[in-house]
Amino acid sequence: MSPQLRALLGLVLLVSVVAVWFGLRGGDTDVAKIGDPSQHPSVDGKGPLRLADSKECEECHPQVYAEWKGSHHEFAWRNPEPRRKDLSDNFKNKDCIPCHAPRPLIEVGWGARALERQTRRDDGVNCFTCHRYKNVVAAPHELTAAAADAPCNPVTWAPIRTMTLCAPCHDQHKVNQDWLQTRYAADGPDRKDCNDCHMPVTPGPGTKGVDRPEHRGHGFPGGHDAEFLKTSATLRARFVGPDEDWMAAVKDLTGRDDLPKLERGAPFDGKTLLLIEVKNTGVGHNLPADERHRAVDLEIQLEDRGRVVMPELRLARFRNPYRSEFDAVNPFSDHAWEVIPLDVKNENIALLTHQVRVPPEFRPVRKVYYPKSTQLVAGESRLVWMALPRFGGRVRLRLYYKLNPFLANDRAVVTNERWLDVPR
Repeated sequence: MSPQLRALLGLVLLVSVVAVWFGLRGGDTDVAKIGDPSQHPSVDGKGPLRLADSKECEECHPQVYAEWKGSHHEFAWRNPEPRRKDLSDNFKNKDCIPCHAPRPLIEVGWGARALERQTRRDDGVNCFTCHRYKNVVAAPHELTAAAADAPCNPVTWAPIRTMTLCAPCHDQHKVNQDWLQTRYAADGPDRKDCNDCHMPVTPGPGTKGVDRPEHRGHGFPGGHDAEFLKTSATLRARFVGPDEDWMAAVKDLTGRDDLPKLERGAPFDGKTLLLIEVKNTGVGHNLPADERHRAVDLEIQLEDRGRVVMPELRLARFRNPYRSEFDAVNPFSDHAWEVIPLDVKNENIALLTHQVRVPPEFRPVRKVYYPKSTQLVAGESRLVWMALPRFGGRVRLRLYYKLNPFLANDRAVVTNERWLDVPR
């Protein structure tokens, strides 16, 4: 073999090894920063770490430990939900393991894709996952004298409070990318990040012997917390008479003056219409968050003197379909402001609705990662209107949050409910 050929083969091998290494380390993350000492806490002058697992953190941080013990971070590995056959199949899908039992994220490489650990997997996403680097534990705030002899060798490292800590797992589903396109990610009075909602300021010092009135909670409220979910969306509705100014009614309901003219539709001429708006007002990313097994459903039911006249009928579903749902269609993709006629029906009734995707006022044109997704981006609305069968009762509207799209309504969380009397 000639020297030139050997050199060429050596170069090809080197490039291949580097490519595989970067791929394992996180794909499209900022690999240039991995291994850069400035992206790690300082370990200078610190002895060996005198902790072996998260349980030992309880002695100094009983309040924080109790919050974590009640969280879905702690439950991440044991949780039967991701173990379902149609999800990880009891973690036979090994791609799911790194984020349900991750190694310390700072050690893996700041901002890099998570890697799975081999021990103490029952701890799920534990204290070491977010705070440990080699023989020290990173804290986001200035330390007090109480930390001097702590067995965890605490050091102050401000980057731990940034979204780079959350992204390795939560951006697997583009949640971080969704947030970056919202008004909450922009500098200004509206700025909020993951911590503001999922690690809210909580009374109590969080650490023994520290004179501090509050700390960041470690319960990580999210899709499993009913009261938290009830803050995610706004559901508004009203009836619009046949002689009312249609666009004035739409603007009154939505509170927006920038709407283009929306036709109420020839099928509805001369009829009283029920006009509904569902808006993502309380979430800094898509609603529901981009985990494909979540769904939010808008349902209607008609009652007359306590008797159900029309059982629940789904008017709209907000979710990102499974990859296996090849036939899934998003009629609203690239069609902001366009009135889409949609028939909605079940075994009891069929209704013609007209629906419109109303983009957010802040950055109305955004990058779309999943064209089949009907999720509501932060600040986005869906308008739905229809003529109802003639009856003299009441309308009940509900938004249901479902941990999987096959969940029955009686097992879902009712995040919003509105009752309206039907005009005579």
